[in-house]
Amino acid sequence: MVSTQSTGLSLAEPLERIRSGTPIITIGSLLKSIGNVILMMLIPSILKVLANPRSIVHAISGGIFAIVLSFIGFIVILVGLYTGLVPGVRRLSKIDDRFSTASTLIRIGYVWGMILLVIGIAIAVVGLISYLPVVISRGRQFAVEPLAVLATGAIMTIFSLILMLLGYIGIIILAFKFNDVEHDGLYLAAGILFILGIFVPFATFVAWILMYIALGKSIERHKAPSQ
Repeated sequence: MVSTQSTGLSLAEPLERIRSGTPIITIGSLLKSIGNVILMMLIPSILKVLANPRSIVHAISGGIFAIVLSFIGFIVILVGLYTGLVPGVRRLSKIDDRFSTASTLIRIGYVWGMILLVIGIAIAVVGLISYLPVVISRGRQFAVEPLAVLATGAIMTIFSLILMLLGYIGIIILAFKFNDVEHDGLYLAAGILFILGIFVPFATFVAWILMYIALGKSIERHKAPSQ
């Protein structure tokens, strides 16, 4: 077994890389959570619009705002993933293979799922924007092509959510594995909040804040022996 004295500095480098991406992901999670909450509040109104397109202004304007906000949140999260979390966890898994499962799930599931989700949302927005004017002016029987575009975006979004679930499980495993290795309860609390985040959007936002604080403590701890 390699001592902490000899490995502390090497572990600090990937931990710093992971931590550098967490503030960006935290901001993206906040934007995404706000967008999701607004969208969930507007679901009944949006369903009414699909049945009666003339009752449109409040539901669609709010719905488009929520989707765009979530879309921006996803882009911000992708930036944090690519610039910090994914390369950091990948480097960490090469130093300590106990993180290999989390690294694989995050890299394959979370990243590709996010990319597919962004594309799916974009296609769905285009389909929705194209669908409504045609339905209002000419009737639903003339809106087959826009509806097909909307359905394509929806299918891609559903598939991306399956991939993202795998990546999200990787994030949860990462938090609990950090707790096992670093013995810091903040990681445990973050892991629990990540699980709650599946049902409560803002729990994920708080979890990333805890991860940022805990990673800072871990970095100081691993740098201390070499100093």
